[in-house]
Amino acid sequence: MFELLTQILLWLLIGVIAWYILKQFIQPAFYTTLGFFVMVGLLVLAFFEPETSVVSEAWSVLSLPLRPLGFALFTLIMIIKWTEVKFDAKTFQNRQLWVFLTLFISSMPVTAYWLSQQVEQPVAEEIRATAGQTAPVMVVLAQGTTLPAIPPRTQIELTETGDRLRYASDIFFRTGGPVMIVTGDRRNNVQGSGDLAQETNEAVSVLTSLGVPPGSIIARNNTGSIKASADAVRSVLTDERQGLTGVRSIIVVGSALQMQRAAATFEKTLGDLGEGVRIIPRATDFYTVQEEGDFRHKYRVPEDLIPSERAMTQTGDLIQEYLTQIYYLLRGWLTSIN
Repeated sequence: MFELLTQILLWLLIGVIAWYILKQFIQPAFYTTLGFFVMVGLLVLAFFEPETSVVSEAWSVLSLPLRPLGFALFTLIMIIKWTEVKFDAKTFQNRQLWVFLTLFISSMPVTAYWLSQQVEQPVAEEIRATAGQTAPVMVVLAQGTTLPAIPPRTQIELTETGDRLRYASDIFFRTGGPVMIVTGDRRNNVQGSGDLAQETNEAVSVLTSLGVPPGSIIARNNTGSIKASADAVRSVLTDERQGLTGVRSIIVVGSALQMQRAAATFEKTLGDLGEGVRIIPRATDFYTVQEEGDFRHKYRVPEDLIPSERAMTQTGDLIQEYLTQIYYLLRGWLTSIN
């Protein structure tokens, strides 16, 4: 009941934000009955069509003003529009100050590091708590880990998150060779068909080159989202032909930034299989150094106070992850996130 009430309140909040944004840019004369039904249709799709990409894309646009760069751009547009009607020096300076503070604070390395630590520390603690635990199945979230062998590239290349493929192969050999389910997306920015358009196939090629037997890998292409990956894993675990119907624990390999959402999504999606499926998180791509023993992160002054593009990107990714968690909560895809 509490989860349903939370979803309703969040949907109402998003509706108010959407109405406010539309009110700023669209004159009342342009509101039509068709536009109303489009809005209602998107809300209906959000509940009844989980795999519809239109809804997630609409959410990305809707959440743009809530991210640092989007908020700054939105405020600048409002300043330009407002000054065309009425100019007031004090109000103009105040709005400029908001833009400056948003960009400055969000691009400070100390901000990016602190926010990252709030997300990654619980993940690190869970990994330590489950150290040494194994499972008969391992899921590799391979979205965005590779670049296709399209000229001038002569081979498949790994992205910054590609280290999770090496990590997955290491876990495979250390834990006795569990069945490996690899999920990925079709590249929408690559025309053509076949292996070049499927990043899942590229991830499988990398894993086999690292020594993982092809017979131990089950590849599943989907829309690339964590929810779609969880649904794909569910279809494998419920398929009697795969011989995995009795599995009650799985290892999930993904980025530290998304691991809390991934674990909660998999628990929700697989929760009705028997007594549920236990998730063992194994994360890579940590942005922060977790304090343990003699190791501590050392803040540098003034370096960590000087804005940088990398820090702004990291802050934006973190805020986007928080917004995506809200989106998943609205869709009813999560159990709970600490």
